[in-house]
Amino acid sequence: QLKNALFTNITHEFRTPLTVIKGMTGAIKLNLENKQHNNIENSLEIIDRNSDGLMHLINEMLDLAKIESGNMELNLMQVDIIPFIKYLTQSFHSYAEEKEINFSVHCDIEHLEMDIDVNKFTAIITNLISNAIKFTSKKGEVYIQIDRIRENHKDLISLKIKDNGLGISKEDQAYIFDKFYQVDNTSSTIQQGTGIGLALVKEFVELMQGSIDIESTQGKGSMFSIKIPI
Repeated sequence: QLKNALFTNITHEFRTPLTVIKGMTGAIKLNLENKQHNNIENSLEIIDRNSDGLMHLINEMLDLAKIESGNMELNLMQVDIIPFIKYLTQSFHSYAEEKEINFSVHCDIEHLEMDIDVNKFTAIITNLISNAIKFTSKKGEVYIQIDRIRENHKDLISLKIKDNGLGISKEDQAYIFDKFYQVDNTSSTIQQGTGIGLALVKEFVELMQGSIDIESTQGKGSMFSIKIPI
């Protein structure tokens, strides 16, 4: 049943960007035929953005297959993680502005060298931020807090992604990181996802020997907390 639900949702997730891409290519052809070039750049940008969304979805599916077969490995490299996180968050400012959401990043550290798997860390951050913005209403708020902390004789980086959006019920919180699990948002106009994103986030965080927790109140928002050893 879960896999059937996944395939149904995947179909919708694929169909939307493909419909947009198809429509944009049609518009570009028409513009070229009429020798009008004023909107082509904007159309190409929309095609590019929707292609990225499709690629992200395909990569999630491949990563899920690797995890299920036990072949997922870490590719660690040393990175100055603070400017890297700020770089990753920059691309979400326009998305937040579109939804009239106040999006901010708070950090008192300027530099922190540590070993991470860049692709997996990128997936963690982008999944959590895009979810936070997606499930927050207009005029809402999403903020990220980055700290260096010490727990049980270990130095850790702490990331908190907090929103004042829909929130998640206590019942759903127990299953939120399970593969294919989806919160029942039938009363919401927000399109369902695939139920893969948060499962991958948890797997990736734990691969880096870290931990992830959620605090949430329905109707008041959620906070995802990540800790990864430095």
